[in-house]
Amino acid sequence: MARPSMVPMRGHPSTRREFFAQSAVIAASVCTTRPRQTLAINPRSTKPLGALAPSLMAPEQLRQIARTAIDAAVHAGAQFADVRVAERRSYAQMGLTDRVRVALRVRVADREAAALLGDASPEHIMAAARDAVATARTLGNLPPALPLVSMPVVTGEWRAPVSIDPFAISPNDHEFVRESFDLGGIPYTRLTRSRVVSTVCQFEWHAETRVFASSEGSMVTQYLAGAIPAIWLLRSAWRSEPLSGESVYVRAPGLFPMTAGFEAVIGAAPRARFEAAINEASEYGSYPMGVMDVGRHPIVFDGMLSASLIGNALLPALTLSRVLGYDANMEGVSFLPPPTSSNAPPSLSRHLSLDVAPETPHWGAARWDDEGVVTQPVRLIDQGTIVEYLSTRGTGGAVAEWQAAQHRPAAVPGVAFTFDTPLPRGLAPATVVAPAPAGPSLPDLLPQMSDGLFAWGGGVAVDEYGLGGTIFGGLLLEVRRGRIVREIAASRIEFSTLTLLRNITMLGGPASSQTSEVVVDGGIPWGRASISVAAPALGFKEVNVMSNRY
Repeated sequence: MARPSMVPMRGHPSTRREFFAQSAVIAASVCTTRPRQTLAINPRSTKPLGALAPSLMAPEQLRQIARTAIDAAVHAGAQFADVRVAERRSYAQMGLTDRVRVALRVRVADREAAALLGDASPEHIMAAARDAVATARTLGNLPPALPLVSMPVVTGEWRAPVSIDPFAISPNDHEFVRESFDLGGIPYTRLTRSRVVSTVCQFEWHAETRVFASSEGSMVTQYLAGAIPAIWLLRSAWRSEPLSGESVYVRAPGLFPMTAGFEAVIGAAPRARFEAAINEASEYGSYPMGVMDVGRHPIVFDGMLSASLIGNALLPALTLSRVLGYDANMEGVSFLPPPTSSNAPPSLSRHLSLDVAPETPHWGAARWDDEGVVTQPVRLIDQGTIVEYLSTRGTGGAVAEWQAAQHRPAAVPGVAFTFDTPLPRGLAPATVVAPAPAGPSLPDLLPQMSDGLFAWGGGVAVDEYGLGGTIFGGLLLEVRRGRIVREIAASRIEFSTLTLLRNITMLGGPASSQTSEVVVDGGIPWGRASISVAAPALGFKEVNVMSNRY
């Protein structure tokens, strides 16, 4: 975890004449960009994606935009300013999107304002900086913003390691690989038993040049990369009519968001993981159908469902801005109380340990977060005890008293993240639930439970407060004496989040771990982002089984 220190302010143009003279030089080197470029790509083109749609801006142009924004904000009267400038290129399903975003934050006399721009022309940047400073000055009747946690000045560059650049690959080759993940070569009898009638393959590729700069003197450039391969298995609910009735999509395990290039989907390993998912669907989907009695029953989640639970229910509760109530009118609040020296966070199951994983090949790997804080592995929960929150420089000061009570200096974990929002938020792109080092595999967990339920695949949906939720999709199976006996239909699983997390009774080993993609929303304006969570299979004391029969 990066530790704070006092940092000096760097020099800025001191006169109006000097400022505009310098801005004129900068403007001459920065082109006026299109805020968004979306192109339909011929899937059979043999030209590389990069040749079909060249990048909008060079890295030096993005750095010049950052300097323009900081200088304009300081000249307008900001005591502090930082900016995030990024060009993000995305390719999926024969469509390529290229866009530039500028997110500026300013502080004037302990009041904070921000601006989000899709037009990176100098005149728009300077106007937005002036407007943000003017807005901050009008907020004098509101409570002041928390002081920023001071951090060291950072400079430099970092590039995500990628073996095969997906934007150097032609659309024809992209489609060839995507279409290779189909049901060809898999025995028909196995598909009939599992009721898998088709697959839906969706591969997304991201490349981003991201610049962070601040009035404190920081300036870093990062070249980030991401792959989101996803394969969904379409299962029919009724064996007698495989293409009718209620159907369900189950995301195949083994393919998940990661920091990687095209190597993520080629070779023997990705195909082997896909076929392993078919084998699991065949095994778990071949049992007779039945109906479960309503009531409370023990349950085992597979790794993907456990990861979905952590990502959708627990991580939002650990976001400090939600804990403090700052997001009450946006994405919601937290079921965890604000930590103080006399009010410790509630304890969870001793089986639960959770870490931030900012290193490659985890999704969202970067050297610095969106506030210029160095990213490092950080433990959030240690054997059921909450030891850190997802905080930023803007919210980290609120837990200084709690950190001091634990004999720790004030610090932030390097998890500030911006997704189409002007202000960075505490959001870890990748987290990992620690498995039991010598723990059991998924099949070995079921005999330990003896009687109960087993949930494979699917996801978790929670209410806006995170107090409770339900399971959707996937397979729900009944276990008797440690063996699966039937698939359960017409039932719904509900749970209380805090009760469920306090009553983890079994922890799977490394072989049971899976990684799941979780889509999060938040901010003003509303933005969306993907994060990844890895977790082993988990066993719980009980969940509520409700009937869907009418």
